[in-house]
Amino acid sequence: VRLYACELEGLLFRPPCSNEPYSKVIGVKHPGILGMRYDLAWPEVWEGLSPVVASAMAGNVIHVSEAQMFLKRGNYLEGSSPSASSCLLYSQMLCLLETYFTWSMIPLRGPNGAVDGIFIPNFDNTARVISERRIRILNILSRAIAEARSPEAIASLALSSFSENIDIPFMAMYLATPAEEEMNQDGCEERSQLTSASSNRRTSIVSDDPCLDFRLAGHVGCIDVQEEDGYVPSIVTSSRSVPPDDNDQSPGLAKYIRMAHCFDDDIVLSAEGNLREVLPNIVPNTFGDLTSYAAIMPIRASAEDRTHGVLVIGLNTGMEFTRSYKDYVNTMRGILATGLASVKLHGEQMARAQYLAALNKRKSDELQVLLKKKTDELRSAELKMSTAFECCPTGIWIANKDFEIVYLNPAYYHITGLRQEAPMDSWIEVVHPGDREMVRETFSRCRQSRIKTEFRILTGHSNPDGTPQVKWVEGTAGPQYDAIGQVCGTIVDITHRKEKEEYQVKRAEDALERKRQQEYFIDMVRSPKFSLPCHLQLTRTLHRHPTR
Repeated sequence: VRLYACELEGLLFRPPCSNEPYSKVIGVKHPGILGMRYDLAWPEVWEGLSPVVASAMAGNVIHVSEAQMFLKRGNYLEGSSPSASSCLLYSQMLCLLETYFTWSMIPLRGPNGAVDGIFIPNFDNTARVISERRIRILNILSRAIAEARSPEAIASLALSSFSENIDIPFMAMYLATPAEEEMNQDGCEERSQLTSASSNRRTSIVSDDPCLDFRLAGHVGCIDVQEEDGYVPSIVTSSRSVPPDDNDQSPGLAKYIRMAHCFDDDIVLSAEGNLREVLPNIVPNTFGDLTSYAAIMPIRASAEDRTHGVLVIGLNTGMEFTRSYKDYVNTMRGILATGLASVKLHGEQMARAQYLAALNKRKSDELQVLLKKKTDELRSAELKMSTAFECCPTGIWIANKDFEIVYLNPAYYHITGLRQEAPMDSWIEVVHPGDREMVRETFSRCRQSRIKTEFRILTGHSNPDGTPQVKWVEGTAGPQYDAIGQVCGTIVDITHRKEKEEYQVKRAEDALERKRQQEYFIDMVRSPKFSLPCHLQLTRTLHRHPTR
């Protein structure tokens, strides 16, 4: 049987041959696998494939879609040391790699109708299936984190999202918080011991990160964490100002968490190195394999971002650490960093909002107290003013900007005789008809300036001779310069004063008249023509009325 040129990846089982694309499936086994028996070429999957091959040799056509297969076909990774950034160590040994294939087994019959071979076209769907799985996990993680409102909630959601993830066999997450206490004396002595070999010290990245406490938020996967053994510490204190060096003898992950924080670097531990010493509590995964590589990575979105935590993850032994695997890990870290930054920013904004709310409440309470105080003062002043108006013997009136009377005190009613049930605007009716026009004209000017005038009012009573009883009042008014634009005024009963003034005027007039008569009499007495008769008449009068 011959294989003609085609684009399908295919292998003729008997006699053995393959096309060029199949060499990528074979990996490092190419070309030694050619000519080998199938059970010897792929012993790792022969147990599951042997019944299928037997069925195909019996003449049945077999088709399988996206079958998971762990093949030993090697890898093409570059080895690196833990000090290299973002590189993972892999040995050149053959290891089981996770793959996904869609394949068919088609019997090939000879001239006699018997099955002489099997044509196996197959499609390597590994990259697509794994990418879809990773994208699905990242989407679940992103949606879950979007609803979180605290770093602890993000850590819990992230750990639950990766609890059964093949790409990440185990995960431990540390959250960064400002250290409760700065480096105390014991801490400084411990740091001084860690930094004694300055020749091997790395250069610390300059950052505004303070001394941080990295607290274990949780862990999932194939790692047995015992709090008392100290390999996965519950809290690690780290400061960029005092970075660790290679001589740090701290047990477990403490040293590497400090290194990841201080140097902003991904630290990789391998089974060929000291992974088993740092994390001896790694247990086999569901496939019975021990994770051979672990990475300790700072959680920060960029070099300018602050450190939100440290992520400790195991790497899938059955998967090559390709660029897509690196992008997956970095994307996962970026999602966590963005989520943590978002909730911390939200927390800071909430704290600021709560602070401002408390500040506003305090100010509001102070304003309420001040307002109550001022209100009480105004009420007290109003009560005093009202009492003064009620008790004042002077008539007081208040008019609005349209000169409509809005208030009259009791003294006003008493002075004018106006009935309290009468409309306030009827005050003009008690003004003497002879003074009404003058009063209207005078009081119309009180909106601009202070005025003072005297006028008469009718009391509503009559004198004994039947004439209307009249009172004299003195009116004063002026504008009130405020937003309301009121006009205030007073009236005072000056009837008694007017009577006295009239009496004084009358007395003055009488005195003048008597003086005039006296002067006239003196002039008459001095006259020679009338002097003797007047003297005789005066003498007779004095004799008749000696008392006068």
